Amino acid sequence: MNDRGDYGKYAVPETIKELLKFEEELKDNGLSLDFHLGLIMEGGRFRYISTPPDVIPFASAGVDGIHYGFLTDFGTISDLEQAYIVCVSPMDIGDEVWLVAPSIRDFLRVVYTDNIILYNHFWAADDLREHMQQRETEYDSEERLQAKRMLRERFAIEPIPDMPRYIAELSRKRAEEIALSTKSPLGVVRWSPDDSVEGARLIPDENTDLESVRHFFLKAPRLPKLAFIRDAQTSQLLYDDPEIRKLVTNELIDMGLEEEAVQLNIPFEEVES
Repeated sequence: MNDRGDYGKYAVPETIKELLKFEEELKDNGLSLDFHLGLIMEGGRFRYISTPPDVIPFASAGVDGIHYGFLTDFGTISDLEQAYIVCVSPMDIGDEVWLVAPSIRDFLRVVYTDNIILYNHFWAADDLREHMQQRETEYDSEERLQAKRMLRERFAIEPIPDMPRYIAELSRKRAEEIALSTKSPLGVVRWSPDDSVEGARLIPDENTDLESVRHFFLKAPRLPKLAFIRDAQTSQLLYDDPEIRKLVTNELIDMGLEEEAVQLNIPFEEVES
């Protein structure tokens, strides 16, 4: 079995291995993980310029580049089974990344219950509730219903009874963990209790140039640097200014984040080649 993964220092999560086995079980029943459940299993090199460097993709939706990945929080997660799952939607400029589950097992609960948050970002639970009330009822084919039944049985899934409440709780949980907020809802978390959140922040804008970034990196603590890197990606600065991207790459390496530095640059290298 091909694990279709490029997980760097991390072991391939057991749930991913089970999903790949389940994919074969679906095929044996004339069904598809892709067509009937909306998941195309991918490897860690499936990346867009909006994919955070500390996200390891594992699946895509097959539309508009939307994909799902494990958030490692810049290497602070030791076991991907316990990592948040994020959605990356490259076409939603400025709002490309959001949280969809606190773990891969809960992600499968979302897939089973209602995949609406796997394609759309709702900043507030009330927005999702209103959307769910207004949308038209979707027809599930017998094949899709069978695939969902098999998913539920295979992974002992408990359906999510209230999706708006689910995303509200997800946001609350993450907010409690974030040390510094960013333009994206991911924020950054502490590496250790001693990590400082004090000092000046550099928020990317149209006036941010190479020298201002270099000066900031010389003096800033680690967490403000990581927050800047998140914001620079969200604001397209790393796309617009290759020299700043090189500086960010070197800074990640200096912080011991060599894998994240590589992952940041994969989509740029593929475009340039």
